[in-house]
Amino acid sequence: MLWLIWSMSLLLSAVSLAVMLFLILRRVLRQRRSRVDTEARRSVLKALIAFSQHRNREDLRPILLSVPVHVALEASFEFLSLLRGEEFKEVVATLLECGLHNHAGAQLERGNEAERIHAAEMLAAFGSAMVSMTMESGPRIFA
Repeated sequence: MLWLIWSMSLLLSAVSLAVMLFLILRRVLRQRRSRVDTEARRSVLKALIAFSQHRNREDLRPILLSVPVHVALEASFEFLSLLRGEEFKEVVATLLECGLHNHAGAQLERGNEAERIHAAEMLAAFGSAMVSMTMESGPRIFA
């Protein structure tokens, strides 16, 4: 009987250590991913600022395509809120060429309600050209 209690105690200790190790590894990986995303976001914002100064799409396009899509989309959405007029149209045209509207359109179909609302706001901010291109692939239903 005593042997059974000791065995259960050791088993529970081993399980708790395994869970703790898993949680530590998960946190380290999330922090590393967050750091990489922050650096990518910074490079996208720098490229967008340089684009607004020099209007050179060939410099912006490789940077937008080299970072994760969600980072490029979020940084571009943030930057677009600062632009108006011709600069706005040129940035949107470049984003369309890079295909970021496909990812925003895909977000309308998956995720929770808040993510879908955010995707709709991004599409609205990108302009009617991006919305019409996204809607051509089929209707999006908010459930």
